[in-house]
Amino acid sequence: MNRIKRVVINGLWKDKSENIIWDLNNDINILSGINGSGKSTVMDVVSSLMLNRTEILKKIVEEVKIYISDTQFFHYKFFTKNISDIEASAKLGEPLDDLDFKYETLLDALNNEKRKMLETDGENIKSVSFNITKDSSYLKDFRLNTKIDIISTFDNAIIFDDESYDEDVETELDKELYLLQKKYLSYQLNLAKKVQGSYATNPKKVKNTIKNAYSQIELFKEYINDFFREAGKKIDEDKNELSFTLLKSNNPITIYQLSSGEKQLLLILLTVLLQDKKSSIIFMDEPEISLHFDWQKQLINIISTLNPNAQLIIATHSPAMIMEGWFDKVVNIADIKVC
Repeated sequence: MNRIKRVVINGLWKDKSENIIWDLNNDINILSGINGSGKSTVMDVVSSLMLNRTEILKKIVEEVKIYISDTQFFHYKFFTKNISDIEASAKLGEPLDDLDFKYETLLDALNNEKRKMLETDGENIKSVSFNITKDSSYLKDFRLNTKIDIISTFDNAIIFDDESYDEDVETELDKELYLLQKKYLSYQLNLAKKVQGSYATNPKKVKNTIKNAYSQIELFKEYINDFFREAGKKIDEDKNELSFTLLKSNNPITIYQLSSGEKQLLLILLTVLLQDKKSSIIFMDEPEISLHFDWQKQLINIISTLNPNAQLIIATHSPAMIMEGWFDKVVNIADIKVC
């Protein structure tokens, strides 16, 4: 299984004295700390580099290394160099610091306008700001074969884009659920195709195939129904799309009519279900927001059951999240900061 082994961050918040060395567990990792200590920032840095979204890193850090083995790591580094120095080093064929990257390559990139300018003197560029990320074929395969999910449960007002949504979609959380709903329908369609294929090749084993294929989705529904029972709601089994009914009246309600906490829980568990037990890395920043205390206590266990092949990386300051035997998975951010 693909895992993050170690995170090294130099110059957090562009402060050379703020550095992080974090050794991670293969399964559960809980980053704790007081508000403002940098938990969310560290999570943003790691998840952004893993998803190759390096543009936002230049304002946050000087350098990041994310080790996925003892020798292989994703690498981001931010530089500011004088053009004259770059040209001189390019002529000598010198490497750029400790990276396997030549100044000559950088000069070519600059000539192709792949840069951000810091200082200009009329038409003459004096210095440039740039970043370098290093990806080998091994690292590219890691990204290709690993599902990386950032689960954000903050229920902010929707930021509209070119996608058209249901009229009931009013918040970013609604939008995420709308998109997951589409994936959920595709997921069920793929399960049906799997069963049909099994019947065509070996009809005697089709019952076992159905049981195995639908075991996780049934487990997902069981968890959701258990959580929502106290509020008098259950999943509507007569519909392929996710929707609910009220236990007392049997009246239908959509996913957008759920409470904020119910939407957040549904978002988390549905994301994990759709990973289909594949090798995955899940980032969650303060998932306890709006979640019932009892839900918080069970969350990590349930995520691990729905996808035992996931590495979970959580930032939280909720005691409930670690009450069910996860104390040894907790790291305080103060303990991974180094000078």
